[in-house]
Amino acid sequence: MIKVNNLEMDYPQNKIGPFKLEFQKGSITTIVGRSGSGKSTLIKMIAEIIVPSSGSVDYGESLTVDDITYINQSGTLFNHLTIKENLELTYDFNVKKVKEVFIKINLNLNYLNLYPFELSGGEKQRVDIARAILSESKVLLLDEIFSALDSKIKEEISTLIKDIRDEFGITVLMITHDIYDAIFISDNILVIENGKTLFYDTSKKLVENAEDVLGSIFTKRQIKILKEGVL
Repeated sequence: MIKVNNLEMDYPQNKIGPFKLEFQKGSITTIVGRSGSGKSTLIKMIAEIIVPSSGSVDYGESLTVDDITYINQSGTLFNHLTIKENLELTYDFNVKKVKEVFIKINLNLNYLNLYPFELSGGEKQRVDIARAILSESKVLLLDEIFSALDSKIKEEISTLIKDIRDEFGITVLMITHDIYDAIFISDNILVIENGKTLFYDTSKKLVENAEDVLGSIFTKRQIKILKEGVL
């Protein structure tokens, strides 16, 4: 379990937090909210990419920040290195294990000799996820990784994330602007508004209370589609 204890970031023009949250091991939690609401700041503080103004994160006895992989929408691969060389940066390369993971997430071993710029957006996301698995990460922090993907690829990556959660028990905390993506993939949804927690509960509870929770963020049409389940 990850415990966020009154985590807060003070910017000159606004304040993000304080957040007091718990993320259960093996759960998928999606953060939604308008641009500038504090979504990325929160997960970057959890990943220790941003040092908070106050508060702390308790990773528990079996988890450290080194067990966390942060992936943003641009990915984490270096374009001047091959995929194999990228993997070797954080993993003691083992062909047998790489082959097992690549097969599991639908990547061809021939990609090892390619450069990131030779791959599609979805393929690069898969490589980033493969590296997290190979590095035995216990937590994935995904910052808008769906934003540049088409609907079909988004669904494939979403399904992949759920599959690896089920198999490896990885805890996933992700950000998306798309409420439909959030409902599809999540156990729990965290809604942030103006740097504060507006809602944190199950996806089912969010749908049941969509008008009250999402009325200030999404249009009536979006909420109606969400409630009726028409994608």
